[in-house]
Amino acid sequence: MAYYSSYHPNVTRVSIVEDDHLIREAFATLIGAMDDFDVVSTYSNAEDAIQQMETLRPDVVRHSQGSYATLLAPPT
Repeated sequence: MAYYSSYHPNVTRVSIVEDDHLIREAFATLIGAMDDFDVVSTYSNAEDAIQQMETLRPDVVRHSQGSYATLLAPPT
């Protein structure tokens, strides 16, 4: 898991869950380069991500399931 930035108001906080290291880092770089997004964490598996979600409370989780990718917004 890597933390890319800290909390900033008016910025969407994103966690990335992706088992492929290169794809995970590419998404982190691309999303992190956008002004309105902050990559707060990356994970190689869902189990690790779930353990940290309560603490980090990202606005959006980008995760992959086989050939599908999903953006999840945690409940408010």
